[in-house]
Amino acid sequence: WLALVFQGIALALFTGRRRLIWWVLGCCLAGVFSLLALSQVGYQKDTVQPLSLNIRLGVWKLAIGEAVTHPLVGIGYGNDTFVKRFKDYKAHVEVDPNPAFQISKHGPHNTFLMLALGSGIPALIFMIWIFGSSVRTLLHGAGRVSDQGAYAFLIGIAVMIVGFATRNCFDYMFAGSLAYLFWILVATGLAESMKKSESLAA
Repeated sequence: WLALVFQGIALALFTGRRRLIWWVLGCCLAGVFSLLALSQVGYQKDTVQPLSLNIRLGVWKLAIGEAVTHPLVGIGYGNDTFVKRFKDYKAHVEVDPNPAFQISKHGPHNTFLMLALGSGIPALIFMIWIFGSSVRTLLHGAGRVSDQGAYAFLIGIAVMIVGFATRNCFDYMFAGSLAYLFWILVATGLAESMKKSESLAA
C-alpha cells in the first residue's frame, strides 16, 4: 500500500501535476480511517495490528547495528546470513506466537538493509545510485520525446522503480522472476530513452 502511495506521489511530481498529490494523500487518509473504522466493528483487525511493524523495527535495529560495525564489506551476503548471525533474534524482538509467522526467515525483510548488512554500506550507496540514476535518465528521456506513448512508457518505468524500491524497504522482493522482470523493464526504458535522445541529437 505504501508503494502505491509513493507511486502516486512520484507520478504527480514527474508529470508536474501537483494537485494529484492531494488526491493521493486524501485517498490514503480515507483508507486509513476506513480500516480503523472496520477494525472497531470486527473486520480487518489483523491489518491494523502493529505486531508486524514492531517485529520489523526490531530486526532492523539488529541489522543496522551490525552494518555499522562492519561498514565496508559487511558480514557476507546471502538469504540466511542474518539468521546465522542472530540465532537468538527472537529474544531481541517481539515475535508472533503463530509458528507459521517467521518474519526473519530470510533476513531483516528490507532489501537495502540486507545489502548493507551483507555487502557493506558502499554496496548500498551504489544500489541507491543505480535506482536514482535510472529514474533521472528516464525522466530526461521523457522530457525530450513528442510521442505520447513513449512519454507514458518512460514515466511508467520511472514510477515503477519508485514503487519497487518502496516495496523492498519492507521485504526482500529483489530476487527471482520479480528481479528479472524489473531489470528487463528498466533496460527497455533506458534503451528507449537513449534512442529518443540520439534521434533528437541527430
